[in-house]
Amino acid sequence: MQIEVKTVKLCVMVPTEYTETLRSAIGKYPCGIQGNYSECMNITRCNCTFRPNDKANPFKGSSGVLERSVEDKIEVVCDFDKVKGLIKVIKENHPYEEVGIDIYPLIDLDYFKD
Repeated sequence: MQIEVKTVKLCVMVPTEYTETLRSAIGKYPCGIQGNYSECMNITRCNCTFRPNDKANPFKGSSGVLERSVEDKIEVVCDFDKVKGLIKVIKENHPYEEVGIDIYPLIDLDYFKD
C-alpha cells in the first residue's frame, strides 16, 4: 500500500515571549487552514532543556550550562508543497540561532472512508 503525503504537521518550540510574534507570522502564511477556518494551530506550554556548546551563541543561557526554559510548542498543518516557505517564515521570526522544527506526514481522512 502506498500513501501519498499531501499535508504535514509542523511543530516548533518558541520562548513564551515570542509565541504571539511567531503565531502571527505563521498565521499570515497559507497554512493552518481547515475547511472554512484559518490560523488553526495548537499551542502547548512545555518545559524544555538544552546545553549550548562552546561554539554556540545562545539566545538564553551560557555555553556548557544546562538551561531549563518554559516554552510553547506551536503545531500547524501545512500542505507539503508549502513547507519550505513555512520554514523560512519560522526562521525569519524566531529568536534562536538553531530552530528545532519537527515535521510529521499526515494521512488524509478521506483515505479511511468506506
